[in-house]
This record gives sequence, C-alpha cells and structure tokens, in this order.
Amino acid sequence: MDDLISIFCPAFDERLTASSGVLKSKNYPGGFPPNSDSVWQISVEVGYMINLRIIELRIPVASQTGCYGDYLNIIEGDTSQSPLITKICHSQSNVGVASTGESLRIELHSGNAERRGDVDQPTRFHAHYSQRGKLGLLCLFHVSILPEQQVAVGTGAILYC
Repeated sequence: MDDLISIFCPAFDERLTASSGVLKSKNYPGGFPPNSDSVWQISVEVGYMINLRIIELRIPVASQTGCYGDYLNIIEGDTSQSPLITKICHSQSNVGVASTGESLRIELHSGNAERRGDVDQPTRFHAHYSQRGKLGLLCLFHVSILPEQQVAVGTGAILYC
C-alpha cells in the first residue's frame, strides 16, 4: 500500500519546528526520483531567524540554459507565494542562507527524466538548519579612530551579536 501512495502522491512535506535539524531528499544519498516534489517548512521561535547550511545540493545540468529541470527554491515565509530568496538550478555545496524571520520554506523539484542532466549524477539534497539570534537585538559597538581616518559602515551583511 505504501508503494501506491508514493506513486500517486509524489509530494513529500515535512514541518520542522525544533531549534535545529537536518533536511535530506527522499532516498538520500541516493537520487531524488524524477517528477517529484519535496517541501520542508521550517518554523522557529517568534523573534528568531533561521540559518540554513546546504551541505550538498546535486543537480545535474542539462544542455539547456536556465531552470528547465530540477531546482531548489528557498522562500522567506511559510507559503509558496511568500518572497523567493533564491532559486538554485545547479549543484552547490557548503552554502549558507539566512532568513530575516522565523520561517523558511524549502522546495525541491525534479522534472521528468528527459529534461534532467547527467543520469549518473542524480539530484540529491542535504542541509542543516539552526535557529539564530533574536531579531531586533540592539548591538552597540565602540569605535575609536584617529583624526582624518575614515570608518565605513555597511548594511548589506547580517551581524550576529
């Protein structure tokens, strides 16, 4: 009976609410099946954010350009209509992504076998996540400079206090 369920309902949904955890594609370290979708919904305590570390994302690249076959969506929020952080269509390893809120949605999609790339290198996904830093935390820094020196302050990076 389980085989029938997986044939007719290829989606794999997992809700993760612990302060840290592991995400792995179906059959990992084996290949993720074609024509499948997996969704992981990560939610941590209100006021915290999420660090996602992609340990391995293997996506065989077809000869076409763009996202034609398999891909991984990382979404800020808890629905597929929430803002997209990034869409990854090629292999990655040891890559980090941080949310700005307490919810991340990870969607792994595999297309049909004809649109996939190297069949000897099947799609697979493995990541860790952890709850990090309170949002809205005030960080105070004391900076001393000599006269006529300059200090550059940027806002493009996330700072953990």
